[in-house]
Parts: sequence; structure tokens; C-alpha cells
Amino acid sequence: MDSTQGRWHIWSRINELTAAWLVRNGLQQARRFREVLLLAALASAIWLLLAWPAATGGPQELHFTADADTYVEERSPDTSFGSEVELLTDGSPRRETYLRFTVTGIQGPVERAILRVYVTDSTTNGPIAYAAASNDWDERTLTWNNRPGVVGSLLHDHCTLKAGTWAEFDVTALVTSDGTYSIALIPNSDDGLDVSSREGQYAPELVVVVAAPEEPSTQPVEDTQPPDTVIDSGPPAFTDSQEARFSFHATEPNSAFQCRLDGDTYAPCSTGQTYTGLVEGEHTFEVQALDADGTADPTPASYTWVVDRTPPSPPADLSAVVAGPAQVDLTWTAASDSSPIIGYDLYRDGALLARLDNVTSYSDTTVAQGTTYAYEVRARDAAGNLSEPSVTATVTTPPPAPPPSSSDPVVIVAAGDIACDPQSDSWNDNNGTSSACRHKFTSDVALAQSPDYVLVLGDTQYEDGALQEYRASYDPTWGRLLDRTYPAVGNHEYRTGGAAGYFAYFGDRATPLEPNCRKDCKGYYAWALDEHWVAIAVNSNCGEAGGCQAGSPQYQFVASVLEANAGKHFLVYMHHPYWSTGKYHNCCKGDLADLYMLFERYGVELTLSGHDHNYQRFAPQTASSVCSAGGIRHFVVGSGGKNLQDTDANKDKEPCDEYLNETSFGVLVLRLFPDRYEWAFVSESGAVLDQGSALVS
Repeated sequence: MDSTQGRWHIWSRINELTAAWLVRNGLQQARRFREVLLLAALASAIWLLLAWPAATGGPQELHFTADADTYVEERSPDTSFGSEVELLTDGSPRRETYLRFTVTGIQGPVERAILRVYVTDSTTNGPIAYAAASNDWDERTLTWNNRPGVVGSLLHDHCTLKAGTWAEFDVTALVTSDGTYSIALIPNSDDGLDVSSREGQYAPELVVVVAAPEEPSTQPVEDTQPPDTVIDSGPPAFTDSQEARFSFHATEPNSAFQCRLDGDTYAPCSTGQTYTGLVEGEHTFEVQALDADGTADPTPASYTWVVDRTPPSPPADLSAVVAGPAQVDLTWTAASDSSPIIGYDLYRDGALLARLDNVTSYSDTTVAQGTTYAYEVRARDAAGNLSEPSVTATVTTPPPAPPPSSSDPVVIVAAGDIACDPQSDSWNDNNGTSSACRHKFTSDVALAQSPDYVLVLGDTQYEDGALQEYRASYDPTWGRLLDRTYPAVGNHEYRTGGAAGYFAYFGDRATPLEPNCRKDCKGYYAWALDEHWVAIAVNSNCGEAGGCQAGSPQYQFVASVLEANAGKHFLVYMHHPYWSTGKYHNCCKGDLADLYMLFERYGVELTLSGHDHNYQRFAPQTASSVCSAGGIRHFVVGSGGKNLQDTDANKDKEPCDEYLNETSFGVLVLRLFPDRYEWAFVSESGAVLDQGSALVS
């Protein structure tokens, strides 16, 4: 019998004895029937009072999952990341995370409120939690340009957070009662924090600990504490709107409010206070809460913003220079404005070509040869004003070279998942073992093909793409082909922050859109293989590239290349496979679906990938995986040296596979003609294990 059962048993016995004694004693002494009834009623009342257990209670813990969560990125100011499985917070590139919760069922004082997020990538200097300035946002449409920003003092500042653990941010100062609460995680350093989103495996949650309701006090308690006033939302810090609306609340219920604008006299107001007809310039809104006893908040909440309806000056000195057969480099002088300049819109022949961050140069790699183009640029400020266009810059690209004969093909060697970590037990000073680290021998067979171009398909250097690893392992082997190598970035390269080792090793060859970029670069680009074939390198690490979906900067770039080269043949390559029978079947169709529908629309003939460590060839098919003679032929070539993996794990799920090899390291050799292409899978021993050809129209 536990202690609770024991106490109940004792109370029951006492109740029985007490009631029995009262009844027996009453019967002995009663002289009238009315007295007997009175004593029985008294005994029953005593029984109920003694038998009824006293109500007990303790703190109640309530859990709420996020209604919405997303992050925004400064270098992709119009891109929404609401469907990503991770939330990214970083100082470089600058990323901010926003989460929203709806809290209900609070029936007592809030003792503690904790934001819990699951860490997927560690940091030594974590972000700071703030109250977001507005709850009025949608994770599907929130971007850097329309983010709500923050308001008030910091809620919690974190330092070291380890991957695989739950990080907790104390937001008690924000969550006080039922309501909707938005929390912003703002970076505190360049060492970013990645956490699982509500679309990921571990959804963020808000844990609210509510104290048990206290017994009403028999003595009135004098309220001597003034309320705190909190502004929940207001206009952007810079805006061209002459209207401003504010929502706010107090930390004490039933509080009244008084507001003023720009130092005017306080007047009674309520949440939703709106001002119209505001003049240009800086404005300050103040609101003060008064509790039911008339005690006023001694430190009213304030919010300052700028109304700016004046456009920036037009950018000056626009210059357009031909930098190659299919590239025009543009530069201009920065615009000036009373509000910060946040970016530029670049136009070509009157149509928007690119929406840029606050930069003063751009390389247009979507031009055709022998064509005249007219460029203009307009500045955007933080208030949303757009400048008049710059002076037009006109340039003519050189005419194309004579086409090669059909007997003189472009020779390409491709492979991914290549060089072992020098710390690997199988590395053996680049000599490997019989089953791993065979990158030296695949580089020998690649070199023997005398290729015009080498396409490396990501995960070029294990385990994390650090520059010193490239120099020790990749460079002495595949580095012998560096002068003709055009890389695609893989996921292992991003284990070094911003893929800095990868971009430093391959240099401008990997960043033609951003010369001299060596960290957090776009990682996608395109170039002409010859007069008939165009190559496009895709960054399939979609979260790092600013997205792959329709409307993302990368999607718009690829679409512009395909449109500008309509009628030519296309070879597209990346790290992650759209089709695979192996371990990574269906790993990436969701992220890459919009791009593959675009490829289908423009008649892309070939796509290459790695990631699965084997060789796979597929029959031409549509983006929806229907085998079709006019579709896209796909190769998986993850056989570059690291190790080999099974090809049959998901074979029954891919209807169009034609040849699979999980036992041989090797490279894909492509020979591209004006009217056809030929392929061969050549093993490290030099044996041709798969070959064929197909016509192109």
C-alpha cells in the first residue's frame, strides 16, 4: 500500500468511527424524532467534510508546435524558404529564422516559456532570440524583403550548441497568456546554427509551464507594480507608406493605454492604433500602459521608423564589356539615397534580367554570339522605392566560330564521389585498397581519354572538402586535369562552412558568375561546349544555392540560359540524382522537380549526377518518370573512387533503368556531335563496360 492509499484508509476509518459515534450517541440522548434527524444530518455532513480529499495541484506543462516556421536570406531577398526541412541562422551569408506559435489553455501565471529546437549543425556562438515585430506573416511568402524584423530587448542569447541535441531559448518575457507569438532567431556571429523545421524530423516546440491557480486571498493585495508595455508589430524600419498601424499589449490584464506620435501629447488608444498621412522623415511612436489602479508604465514602449517616398538616384557609369564568346561583364557606380540601398534591378533589352543584392557588378552568361544587347540598371532602397533607369549601355558579342565537323566531337569525361580523406584508413598515400580510395586509378583512365572537358559531379574531396584535403588527395590525382575541369558542388563540400575549401581550390572556374568569390558562392553557371552544345552546372544543394524551385535565382538563371540558347543541345550536371535505383532513390525529386520540368520543356538531352556510389544509365524519360524516346537521358556516375554502393535497393521503383553497375570504379566518356552523342563507361582497368549512342534533333 502506497502513502496515498494509506492516508485514504486512515481517513475512511476515522470517518466511519466519527459518524458511528455521533449516530449512536444521538440515539441515546434524543427525546424527539426531530433531534434524531438533526443528528443524522450532522453526521453525514462531517463524513463528507472528512472524506473529501483536499484539492492539490502543481505546475502544468503545455506543449505547442509551430504554426509556421521559415528562414530568410539577405543574398536572396525575394526567395521564400518555407518548405525547407531545416531553419538556418547565420551571419555570413546573413540568415534569420522566424517561428510562430498559437498558445491556448493558459489558466494561471506563466512560470516559464521555452522555445525548443533540434540542432542539426553545431555552433560555438549561437543566435539571439527576439520577439518578432509582427505575427502577420506566411511561411510560404516570407522573404528577406518583407520579413517583420524584431522588437524589444533580447530574450535569450546562446553560445555553444551541439548537433543532435535540443537547444532551449528562454522566452518567458514574451509569452504571458493565450495568444499568438512570433519569435526571431537573429545571428550573433558567422558560425551559423541549423535546426530542424516543422517540415523536418523534429518540429520546433514551445513549452509553457503554468503555475497552479492560487487560492483566493482573503486579504486584498495592493498592486504596487506598474505594468510593462510591449509593442507587437509596427511598420518596417524604412517604408514608402504614409500609413502606420501598431499592435501592442501589457503584461497586466485589463490595462488601458495612451499613445503619442513624435512627442505629441498622450491620448487614450487601443491596440491597432493607426496613423495616416504621415510626412517623409523619421517618426517615433510611444505607448504607455496603465493598470486597473491607474499605475502607469514608467518606461513607455517606443518604435522608430522612417517614411521615405523619394527614389534613389539612378546608378551612374554603367559599363558593358564583352568578356568571352558568351559573357558580358557589367559594372556601375552605386546609387545614393537617404534610405539604405538594398539592391539593383538589371534590365536587358527592356526586360528584367536579374534582381541583385547590393552589388555593383554582374556577369551575364546568357548572351548569344553575334548579338547586340542594351542594358539598364535601377536601384532599390530599403523603403521599396525604385530609381529611374541608368544611362543605357550597349554591347555586341562576337560572331560564332565556324561549326566543327561531325567527325570532330567534343570529348567529355565525367565522374563524382572521388577523392578519399587523407585520414582514411584506406587512403594509403593515394594508392587506396582493392575496394576503396581508387581515385588515383580513375584519374589515370580519365587522363588517358584526352578529354576536352572534365565534369566532376560533386563530393570531389572527402570527408568535408577542406582545402588541405584537396591538396593532399585530389590535387595529385584528378588535379592533373584541373585546367580542363568544370566542377559541380556536392554536399560533403559544405561540411566546410560555405564550401570554402571547394571554392578556394577550383577558383573562378567554379564561380564565373561571381569572380573572386571563395565562400558561400552561387555554385551554378553555364558555358558553351561548342557551337551546338551548352553545359549547365546546377548547385543541387538547394538550400545553399537560394533554392531550386520555380522563381528562385538559380531557376531563373537556368531558364534564361535555356531560352537564350533555344535550338541547341544541352548537357546538365549536378551532384544529387533525380533518378536512381540505389540508396538515394527519390532523395531529391521534390527539390529538383521544377528544374526537371524546365529541362523537359526546353528539350534537354542529357543530365548527369553522382551521390550514389555506382554507375547507372537510364532510357530517355519525362520529368514524371515516363519512358519516352524524346525525353531526358540520365546517368549516375558516383564511381569516381571513394567506394561503391548497391544499385538494386530501389530498382523496382524506377521504370526506365537500362544498365546498372555496382562493382566497378570508372568514368563516363561522352562524345558530343552536332547530330548525336556517344557514351562509354570505362572502368579503372580501361575496359569498356557499357556503351551506346543516340541521335539528337
